[in-house]
Amino acid sequence: MKTILLLTLTASMAVAGDDFHAILKRVESHYGKRHMTIPLLGLVTFASHLTRPLGASDFKLAVIEGVGSRDAMPDFDPGPEWRAFIRTTSRNGDHTVMYGRDEGHAIRTLMVVIDKDEAVVMQMRLDPSRFAKFVADKSR
Repeated sequence: MKTILLLTLTASMAVAGDDFHAILKRVESHYGKRHMTIPLLGLVTFASHLTRPLGASDFKLAVIEGVGSRDAMPDFDPGPEWRAFIRTTSRNGDHTVMYGRDEGHAIRTLMVVIDKDEAVVMQMRLDPSRFAKFVADKSR
């Protein structure tokens, strides 16, 4: 029974990770550049699993430098289960798209930010009740 539970958990984590890596590969392919290595990011990711700051966990981040983009943002749609809930374009050409997906007790977010110098792809899982409590505490 434990083996089945472990395999199910591993498979669900792999599917969630595939969305991040798939969109990262599309961004890398579009700009013809690879993401940079961020020292100690693995430690930050591990710590987020334990501490869950602001109700966030399963943190993934990739930065691609030197994209030099001022064009309209290409469509890096991560799939039908994702919904874009923030889309912005600034006057200077910076683009941001934030996607969300309901996972029952949590919301998984996936964000793509493109500016004139770099592209950032970030994913995390948010616990809505913990995040709402944080926002309520800070607004007092």
